[in-house]
Amino acid sequence: MSRIVDNGDLSLADALSDVLPHSAAFDACVGYFNLRGWRLLRDAIGAMKEPPEGRSQVRLLVGMAVLPEDAVRRFVEAGPDPVDMSTAVHRANAAVLGFARQLTWGVPTKTEIAGLRQLQKDLADGLVQVKFSARESLHAKLYIAHEAGGMQNRRAIVGSSNFTAAGLVRQGELSLEETDQVVAQELSFWFDARWEDMFSIDITRELERVLEESFIRTEQPSPYHVYLRLAFELSRDAREGLTLDIPSEVKQALLPHQISAVQVATRLLERKGIAVIGDVVGLGKTLTGTAIAATVGESVLVIAPKNLVKMWDEHLHRFHIPGKVLSLSMVRKELPDLRRYRLVLIDESHNLRNRGRKAWEAIRSYVEDNDSKVVLLTATMFNARHRDIGGQLGLKIGPDESLGIRPDKHIASIDAEKGAGQGALHVAKRTGGRLDTLAAFELSEHNEDWQRLLSEFLVRRTRKFLESTYGQLNPETGEVLLSFPDGTSFRFPKRTPEALTYAGGADDPNDALASESTFDAIDNLSYARYQLGRYLAEKAKGSSPAEQELLEDLRTSISAAGGFIRTTALKRLTSSAYAFILTVKRMIARNAVLDYALTNDLQVPIGNFSDAFFDLDSVDLDADSDPVAEELASTTGGIGWSVEQWLSYAEGAYSVLSEKKPAGIRWARPALFNKTDLLTETRADSAVLQELLDARGLWDPESDTKLKALAHLIESQQAGGKVLVFSEYKDTVDYISDHLGRWTSRTFLSVSGQSGDAVRAARRFAPRSNEELGGLPSGESEVDVLITTDVLSEGQNLQDASVVVNWDLPWTIIKVIQRAGRVDRVGQRAETIRVISFLPHAGVEEIIKLRRRLQDRLRNSHQIIGGGEQFFDDDDLTVDVSGLFDGTANLGEDEGEVDSSSYALGIWERAQAVDQEIARALRDLVYSTKQAAPGTTASAITYGRSDSGADLLVRTFEAEVSLLTPMEALKATESKYGEHPFEPLDDQFDHMRRAADAMSDQVKQNTLLLNHGLRKQLYDFLKRQVDRPDISTILRNRVSELMDAVNASPLRENAKKDVIGIMRAARVLGDSDDLTERLLLMQQDGTLLDVRDLGADRIQVVTSMGFNPHESSDEEALR
Repeated sequence: MSRIVDNGDLSLADALSDVLPHSAAFDACVGYFNLRGWRLLRDAIGAMKEPPEGRSQVRLLVGMAVLPEDAVRRFVEAGPDPVDMSTAVHRANAAVLGFARQLTWGVPTKTEIAGLRQLQKDLADGLVQVKFSARESLHAKLYIAHEAGGMQNRRAIVGSSNFTAAGLVRQGELSLEETDQVVAQELSFWFDARWEDMFSIDITRELERVLEESFIRTEQPSPYHVYLRLAFELSRDAREGLTLDIPSEVKQALLPHQISAVQVATRLLERKGIAVIGDVVGLGKTLTGTAIAATVGESVLVIAPKNLVKMWDEHLHRFHIPGKVLSLSMVRKELPDLRRYRLVLIDESHNLRNRGRKAWEAIRSYVEDNDSKVVLLTATMFNARHRDIGGQLGLKIGPDESLGIRPDKHIASIDAEKGAGQGALHVAKRTGGRLDTLAAFELSEHNEDWQRLLSEFLVRRTRKFLESTYGQLNPETGEVLLSFPDGTSFRFPKRTPEALTYAGGADDPNDALASESTFDAIDNLSYARYQLGRYLAEKAKGSSPAEQELLEDLRTSISAAGGFIRTTALKRLTSSAYAFILTVKRMIARNAVLDYALTNDLQVPIGNFSDAFFDLDSVDLDADSDPVAEELASTTGGIGWSVEQWLSYAEGAYSVLSEKKPAGIRWARPALFNKTDLLTETRADSAVLQELLDARGLWDPESDTKLKALAHLIESQQAGGKVLVFSEYKDTVDYISDHLGRWTSRTFLSVSGQSGDAVRAARRFAPRSNEELGGLPSGESEVDVLITTDVLSEGQNLQDASVVVNWDLPWTIIKVIQRAGRVDRVGQRAETIRVISFLPHAGVEEIIKLRRRLQDRLRNSHQIIGGGEQFFDDDDLTVDVSGLFDGTANLGEDEGEVDSSSYALGIWERAQAVDQEIARALRDLVYSTKQAAPGTTASAITYGRSDSGADLLVRTFEAEVSLLTPMEALKATESKYGEHPFEPLDDQFDHMRRAADAMSDQVKQNTLLLNHGLRKQLYDFLKRQVDRPDISTILRNRVSELMDAVNASPLRENAKKDVIGIMRAARVLGDSDDLTERLLLMQQDGTLLDVRDLGADRIQVVTSMGFNPHESSDEEALR
């Protein structure tokens, strides 16, 4: 009697299990066969009677093992599809590949593993034979049981159920069990005809091999090969970038590590819209950035510190790259009206680490409005403070943009303190419900979280990495040599600290000024001129918005401006007597101009103490807001002057200011101030400063023993030897340059932020290192000595020199290391970099004493005036600097780690080709085991990948699950060639399943396609239209549908320019139906949105490494 089989009252598995134990043979023809479904019928098959001689007990004909997308393609390409044996074999091989892919999704249960191992045995023993119907796509579902006793009686089931777990038991189906023997016989003949078809290809042995190579294998691969496979997967960005075509004109100038950086970065730009080149100092980030711009093929906007603008102009010109170079100081003025650049490259991006700066806001708005891709160049990203990293990434990444990762260490730390689930709740409350945004990461103070975030965008290599990856060891010398594109070799030199002794003493003007009385004078000033906010009239109120803004700036800069001037004065005191005396003169002069204005009821000139005051790119610390007359700059100028002489000077200075109205000066009504108190304090300051000036302001450079020592050092260099001299201050640079020629015949040049062409100076001083910019400028001579401020501490190639002199007292070893990095760059030919600091004859104790004295003064004065230390937060006066003078200081940079993609690529490329092939051939869900230290807890590190391409790494213990960064996983699983696998964990697959669950949970919690950037602007515009009361119902419905579409799909690249124009028109002209209709028309034409199928983001487990702390059975037997 026929029965309905619908997986309801009767499942297909139960129906077949009823009949198979009474049968001698079983045939099935199905569209799909899931290997894991075999176990559901295996008990019934095992109970079958002996089959007839000459055939397998089970014959399985499969007709649809191709991927669904391939089936769709075949349907779309329908037409004559003749088949020959070559085509049939090709289709059969594709089917086998489809079966292999079945075993890559989802982590199996122990029952499934046992079932698959049984299937492997059954295939090997001949119990089951499998063929693939390659003649045509076959989607039949037919099951025939041949009963024992001559096999004349048959039971047939035909309907909708495939040989899968879903088709056998879970999924709603409709099939009919046919007992009519005539019908059953006809179905059996139909099956036999297709089974015997010449294009039905036997794939039994192929399926057996698929299972042998899958996760069910009892023999583990070497941990080394699983480690290699992990490195292969995590180097995806680097490897996929290898196919990108770097223009030959640029490529021939690049070193191997720069080529790799360009390839990885351009891949990151394509996938994520932002890349950070964070190579350590001296590895050629500028040329790398230039090559990225050339490879992307878009016109580029370069934003750089003003001293690097000309260098970037020359790089773009040399390599014929269309674009514009903009000084950081000009972004607020020019960006709002600048045309769209699809690529924005920001050099020395650490200058934009603070969101509060108006330059940051201008760049962020430009990038968002134009949907530009962003490249950041900085050597300090990896070691930066967390908020600084967030500030730089925030130039491109919106605070609520989904990153696909979250600050798990931060969340876990709150869970540990407040209970399970509290961490996520705490973060969600502060980020609008999102856990995977930049805003969420900025709540974390855990380095692991920030390293995980950086790993998504950072390309960073160190000298050690270059040596290990690209270097060749010289067995005779032990040196590691690297090569230029032309084949010549180079090495990274050693850095050696040295002392340069000078006599100093009471007769030396520098030492004479650095006395207790001078410190007292500086400490006890009121700095009223620089803290005008303290002296505002009680009811001072702005008469215009601009004046009100000025008042707010004065109030907010009360402590900061005064602290800044005080700290600068104290530090200049220890730089050079000349620089300090000029500072004193300027302070008196500015006080006098203020006195003159208030006394005569004139507008008061005020330096800009708002954002620009603290913008070290646009305001030189040595720049004069007020003109200093030539007589003041002379040796005797200002010394012995009376109050009347200063006011006379002030009258002339005020006249010049009024006429020229220089940038950076604002004007305030005198009525805004409490004149009496302000003048009293200002005149008192001037009196103290005048006394100091009269006592110490006059000296003869001939008595400057420090300057003579520098000249002697320069003279002692061999012919062609070059010396690079650094000072913090322009005035000191000018002083050295003015007087150095008295004692040396060597040629020299000075440059600072306010004088000289930095690029031209670098080319004259180091023409060999600047050949890519043209080398020595035409018509100019090469110089032996370059005296400079830190204006040349960024971006310039100065490695023709190997001697660096620190003129100023070394406030911090970091500063010394950074300066050494100016000459310790790729291409340095010297074996040693000499880093020289001045040591007075009295010894290092005198320096330590002076540093301690300055530290005490700053700390004691902070409570009175406050604020100054924030400008010099890199200074650490507590560090012992004695190693700079006795040669023991470590001047190597704290290089930290490379980026995980480059690190993984290095692992992969160092492997032998045969090992790479083995690793690549490993099937997904592969695992191996390493021996863990006795007494530790068993664990596993599992790597998975989502459909969207996100890498996920989880470490599982018995009672703990944590996410890892790629670098953490690579280091934890590090394995050596030839390493044997340890005994596997009994619950290895449980670890893998728990890891997969954790990955899925994270994807579900974090993955949401959010509006940001240009899409956010478009979404907000459409929402305003929907909320308009005057809009028609039909139009409102159409716009609502478009809002949903914008929320679901990204903008097409070629639509962005039009959308930007519409958004700008809306801002200028207001919202209008015309703009809305234009957007609706673009959507109707299919030119607005890139509509995608955003299905479930599944997790694929790829590799796992177990860590077993137990002794192996072999070791136990030896005991």
